[in-house]
Amino acid sequence: MRAGVVTAMRDFTAKDLRLQITQKVIARIRRERGDPNWRPTGMLNGGIEVSVKTKIRIRRLQERIDREAARRAGEGR
Repeated sequence: MRAGVVTAMRDFTAKDLRLQITQKVIARIRRERGDPNWRPTGMLNGGIEVSVKTKIRIRRLQERIDREAARRAGEGR
């Protein structure tokens, strides 16, 4: 039962984090391009770039969270 609660919390927070991370990725791309009004208008105009960079950042964040959880679980023994 506890694993289900953890999974539900992970899904809930992942949606919030995905939105925040996507906004940060878009802000970074705007700075890099020097265009404060740039928007990913389609697949070929930045949509894929935003998607890939967001997925990479989320994966790295999740790996870091999992490593920390494993470290804390090891300390409790």
